[in-house]
Amino acid sequence: MKEHAKLIKKIAWSFHHFHHSTGVEWEDLLQEATIAYIEAMRSYDKSKGKPTTYMWYCISNRLRNFLKEQEKYKATKHKKELCRLDDVKLTEHPAQEASEFWESLTEDAKIIAGVILFTPRKYTCLSKIEAQQRITRIMTNIGWEEYKINNAIDCLKTACQ
Repeated sequence: MKEHAKLIKKIAWSFHHFHHSTGVEWEDLLQEATIAYIEAMRSYDKSKGKPTTYMWYCISNRLRNFLKEQEKYKATKHKKELCRLDDVKLTEHPAQEASEFWESLTEDAKIIAGVILFTPRKYTCLSKIEAQQRITRIMTNIGWEEYKINNAIDCLKTACQ
């Protein structure tokens, strides 16, 4: 195991670095990578190529599956935080209130609201913090500054109160 320790750490670190938004700790990824290594060594066949290639494949697959399971767990956990339709109180003039709400938003807040409304399923299973992180990542990728994103999110929060 000592000869492959660097490989195990490198693979775990690459998953931690590129999937940091999952919130999975580095130690957890390293532990899963080590378990995958041990299992892979048991099934390794020397006639099928280099051990490092096989290890990379086995460890990477295990970490991908581990991250998928973590996402399923978080989605299930946070669904409990969502309100049910029964809990929503309807008013006498919902269209008028929706129009007033929309008009109270800044142009940037309207753009972010549009992103959320365009793909609502991507946000309904997330906690408030995770949804905000996803919006921040999306808007940063299209060139928005972080202060602009935060101001628009603050405007949305204020309008929702």
